[in-house]
Amino acid sequence: MPVSPALPRVSNRPPELAAFGRRMKKARSARGFSQSKVAGRCGMSRAYVSKVERGESSMTTMGIHALAHALNVPPAWLFEPSGEVPGAKHPWRV
Repeated sequence: MPVSPALPRVSNRPPELAAFGRRMKKARSARGFSQSKVAGRCGMSRAYVSKVERGESSMTTMGIHALAHALNVPPAWLFEPSGEVPGAKHPWRV
């Protein structure tokens, strides 16, 4: 039986979810934190942090504030289109 080619993944998720996840990952990486460390600092599961970074899940307002505190960034920074990670030893542009 022939194998059918994989279909491209179609997403109906808002692009803002992916953008938020990319900024979250950049801040986490700039701090040298693992997903597990961020999850522990926020009281979330590592799997949930991973899903948010991939743009597959959204966060509540309280979750965003906990994440921002854990990453030592202002909550609004997670929504900005670009800019350096505040206070990073090696500033990253996102």
